[in-house]
Amino acid sequence: MFSTVLLFACIAGASAVALDGRATGGYVQSASGTASFTGYSGCKTPGTCNIHTSRSPPPTGVSLYAACGKGATGFTAAINQLAFGSGPGLGSGDACGRCFSLTATADPFSPAYTGPFKSIVVKDTGGAGAFFPPGHGALTGTFTEVSCSKWSGSDGAPLWNGACLSGESTGNWPATGCGNKGREF
Repeated sequence: MFSTVLLFACIAGASAVALDGRATGGYVQSASGTASFTGYSGCKTPGTCNIHTSRSPPPTGVSLYAACGKGATGFTAAINQLAFGSGPGLGSGDACGRCFSLTATADPFSPAYTGPFKSIVVKDTGGAGAFFPPGHGALTGTFTEVSCSKWSGSDGAPLWNGACLSGESTGNWPATGCGNKGREF
């Protein structure tokens, strides 16, 4: 259940004019694009990975304490801070609750590896599994924001006041879900 955490970061290759149209409160938010994915293993129990969690252990059936303030079952992921919309420890970002289809297309550290690669639909909450081929923990590929009806998980109870996964019922970016709760960089 806690075997892999998936972090994905948007790779921005846009001009300042295009970037300005995608930025909300100083954060880069795109509904689709290219990304890098990194898996962290060894998370058999909360707190055994280099992940900041607010409390431990999580409630029964909840995969991790999440930066958005709600745990979840099913496939979940943490998103790069510049796209998430909030700095560490500053509360929910506008990515909270949004769902993405992630598709790996290459392993930059093993260029000869041609697959098989997988696609997975995740909700942005804080961790995921079933994505990385054995022995390949860093991949590049694409992401596309999708309807959360394609996600096969369920939300947990709020972990604190102000917890937010409103992105699940919000239009794709640049629509505002939780709102950026953090500070601009």
